[in-house]
Amino acid sequence: MEHYDVTVVGAGLGGVAAALQAAREGCSVLVVEHTDLVGGQLVAAGVTSVDEYYMDGRYGIYREFRDRVRTWYQRLGRSAATCYWSTNTVACEPQVAQRVLLDMLSEAGVELELGATVTDVLRQGARVTGAALSSGRVVSSKVTVDASEDGYLLPIAGARYRLGNRLSPDLDPDARLQDFTWTILIKEYPDGVPGHLRLPAPPPGYSWESFRRVQLETPFPRNVYAPVIGFRSVVDYRGCPDPASATPHRTTKTSVNVNYVNDVPQVARYFLDPQHRFEMDLRMRLRSLQFLYYVQDHLGLPWSVCPDAGYDRSAYNLQQLERCVAALPELAPFRQVLAHFPPAPYVRECRRVVGRATLTCDDVWAQREFPDAAALNGYPVDIHGATKPHDVEADLDTAFTTLRDAHKEHPAKQFQVPLGAFVPQGLEGLLVCEKNLSQSRLANGATRVHSSVMINGQAVGKLAAELVRRGAPPVSDQILVEVAAAALKMCSGSAGLPTTNKVEEERKGLLPPGQPPTCAARST
Repeated sequence: MEHYDVTVVGAGLGGVAAALQAAREGCSVLVVEHTDLVGGQLVAAGVTSVDEYYMDGRYGIYREFRDRVRTWYQRLGRSAATCYWSTNTVACEPQVAQRVLLDMLSEAGVELELGATVTDVLRQGARVTGAALSSGRVVSSKVTVDASEDGYLLPIAGARYRLGNRLSPDLDPDARLQDFTWTILIKEYPDGVPGHLRLPAPPPGYSWESFRRVQLETPFPRNVYAPVIGFRSVVDYRGCPDPASATPHRTTKTSVNVNYVNDVPQVARYFLDPQHRFEMDLRMRLRSLQFLYYVQDHLGLPWSVCPDAGYDRSAYNLQQLERCVAALPELAPFRQVLAHFPPAPYVRECRRVVGRATLTCDDVWAQREFPDAAALNGYPVDIHGATKPHDVEADLDTAFTTLRDAHKEHPAKQFQVPLGAFVPQGLEGLLVCEKNLSQSRLANGATRVHSSVMINGQAVGKLAAELVRRGAPPVSDQILVEVAAAALKMCSGSAGLPTTNKVEEERKGLLPPGQPPTCAARST
């Protein structure tokens, strides 16, 4: 049996941040990832625009990653601020994000095992002590972190969790989740789409009417929620740097991940029934393929998939593609295009552990202060689908009326996340990060984005390292408060809560670009 101080299951942004922090504090760290890509929703799912709201949240490992990406493109004479019509945003190509993350992991001495899953968890009573991997390895660890994009380690470890609006073991397979999306990275071909990247025929089930909301022209520019969405709005919304473009000030590469375009409704069965999950993955791939045909055929535009990301060199991706073609042979003519699709969907919601503390939407909106506040997040409650009252956890989110009204009454604010939300009830030796922390469905809408999961992941890595340093004791309230104070300063730069949303004020012209927001008094 091999031993590591910390085993992190999942190489998404949260898992990478947790692994980096633990390794930088002297821990031996193994990261286990079921795909052959590092970067989770940014890389494997192709969500290339880094979602952030509060400029003041750029600290710690997230800021380091962000700065490295910006420097990468600056060296090429290009800007990473290509999305959301703002000069203060950042986007990056998946291959660039992965290269940056791999460099950071290598510099910290983190060991990676790609293409492997956890098949069993080792326990001594109520303590998780290690894991058995699909590769045949068995590893012991003082701390194991579930950083998977779907929280798959929770049922294996015997942790209680929420899924949809139900609590395990009393789960409802038909409970609604947020919509998921099979994002696609596409680019413009000014001289015409190469033959092998042009779709030869309508994909199975294609109907142009299902995409007619997207048109060449619209009276609602810069609005992807309008009754008529301009294709240029779709392109610019999640615009991606394109170093090969001859027109650097015009968006020529983008990821398509837009409501009303390729979002697909989901239910809890997605995580409970592997066959259903495969069928939904196939449906999501097909939806995005249909939209690409709509762009090429109905709109007549020279856009197609972007080969630069290297998805066609991912063995994991190609294996999944062959399984799709075997299940739906009509996809065979589209193989060359589908090979450039990301290997994983954008999963917005998953299993959520029942933790020592639970973050709710009420907490987010009220900016509740926690004694064990370990991180500041600053994204609005952004829910894709499943927002009817019966979809919500009434015992957790008591202030919910409708999200449409809530967005008006509760604009985006920076809020604290308690460290206890990453510690499962009733288990020692196991922590969580990514979207599987202890939170309500609605709170998940504010914590699921790139910046938040990296900031939260670093806080979890800090706790893991401290537990290793102390000999892996039970997680007491005192430990949570002590570690949280250090994590909050390190990951978020402050224990204070800013009173100004700089991004929104800059967009409205109330602040010039680059001017810092006015903040509440802070401890140092």
